[in-house]
Amino acid sequence: KMHDVHGDRNCYFHSLVKSPLINVNCHTELRSLLVEWIELSLAKPDNIMNDIYKANAGDDDLSKWLQKMKQNGTWAGTCVAAFLSVFLEINICIITNANIFWVVDAQKSLQQQGLDVILEDAPTVYLYHHLFCPPFSKSINCNHFAYIYFVDPKQVCVAEHEVYYGNEDENHDTNPIEVTP
Repeated sequence: KMHDVHGDRNCYFHSLVKSPLINVNCHTELRSLLVEWIELSLAKPDNIMNDIYKANAGDDDLSKWLQKMKQNGTWAGTCVAAFLSVFLEINICIITNANIFWVVDAQKSLQQQGLDVILEDAPTVYLYHHLFCPPFSKSINCNHFAYIYFVDPKQVCVAEHEVYYGNEDENHDTNPIEVTP
């Protein structure tokens, strides 16, 4: 099922906080905790923050990127997925609905980049990257994220192309991860 979220340029963080694996109440808190963690990690001698950034963003200006990420409404993508994957000790899998279907698996991407941060048996959070409003229409202009969760197919019958936008009161019966920088 897909749980769509607000289209306010914070949809990546909105989607992640819908996961029961992340024990954060709102998108602004998750964004702040991530930026604070990166800044604290940069002060440590053996950090890999610049390596993660260079491998995912393609330039050398992590400090400029951090200043942008502090601002509410700054878009997120694969670079944020890589950082959050390490920070939260989870895998983030982004499935897109572009003209060419692709999947970004944050932990596998980090491993392919030679960054040894892979956690065995890390839980996975799935996000769906699509065009805002018509989520199942192919588009080259995907601009929105939604949280995806799996249900027992024996208990749910969903018509083809039906969209389930979720219910915030649903119990997903999993243990949340404590998030602190």
